[in-house]
Amino acid sequence: VVFGTGSLAQDIFPWFAKNQKEIKAYTRSPERYQGLAEKQKNLQILPYREKVMGDNSGVLVIAAPMSNQAIEAQVDLESFQHVFDLRGDSHLTPLPFDHVVSLKSLFAKIENNRKVAHVIRKNATEAIHKQATLHGLSEKPRPFGWEDLCTYA
Repeated sequence: VVFGTGSLAQDIFPWFAKNQKEIKAYTRSPERYQGLAEKQKNLQILPYREKVMGDNSGVLVIAAPMSNQAIEAQVDLESFQHVFDLRGDSHLTPLPFDHVVSLKSLFAKIENNRKVAHVIRKNATEAIHKQATLHGLSEKPRPFGWEDLCTYA
């Protein structure tokens, strides 16, 4: 379930399409985005009308500038396994739910992953350089001379 159909939501729709599950996107004016639903087969554009219920295994993505009160009136947060709150000010007024990932914490995780990847890449580069140097400095006795080199080629 995605709240919002703006540019942020449209940027993440292709990522959801990869797992072939149905995407329900709720918006104030669904008629504006019906062309988007026609392009993406598993996308359903719906209006904000009734309370949205999850199945305790789904994911809710909030990609619209909504207040906490509007979100809580529209959806039962407990009925979703994960909630991604991508509102820019979500860290100022967090939703009262344990499994909410805010935009700020998502960026912090991405930054942490970059740092870990940098350390891994640096260590791997050093290990490869060390092994290449050791291999280049190693000597193998060739008792039969040049003929032995030609047989290995």
